[in-house]
Amino acid sequence: MVAVSAEGMAADIGAILAKKGIVDIHIVCSMYEAVDLMLEQVFDYFVVDGELCLSSAADNVRLAGVDFVRFIRMCAGPVSEAHILFLRSDTKSQNLLEANAEVMEARDGGASCIIGRPFTAGKYNEIVEPVLRGNRAFIREKSYVGPCRRHNDRTVAVERRAHPTPKRRLRTADS
Repeated sequence: MVAVSAEGMAADIGAILAKKGIVDIHIVCSMYEAVDLMLEQVFDYFVVDGELCLSSAADNVRLAGVDFVRFIRMCAGPVSEAHILFLRSDTKSQNLLEANAEVMEARDGGASCIIGRPFTAGKYNEIVEPVLRGNRAFIREKSYVGPCRRHNDRTVAVERRAHPTPKRRLRTADS
């Protein structure tokens, strides 16, 4: 399911997913539409826009992207363990604190992967595919429901210094 705020963005995302072999794509433009569709079908992959509106009513401006991520994780059955790709809101309309808060809320809400806009095939290959291939344990606790966030097998890709750190000369009262 692709739950986004703009139809143009939905078409672009749908084209990228179709190229990756995901052909059964359902596009919705509000959280209410998404929940109605979830009552009819079971989904195993979600793309959720941070600017997803609560309903499609013209006067509704409340954003529900992070709330929808939390809703998916609270559902019963296998849908609660589906991969959720969260598209961050337009950073031009946010200050640094708002952007950081959105990322933390999406992470704590149980998003599998968080990426910035625009959603491109390059970002899908570089960021999303490794998340989809990785079989992370799924955590169900009172404070968190979602994929395990621990990175125990991370290797260091940065080369270490070839030379040791120079010794510092201690200053004494004599010098």
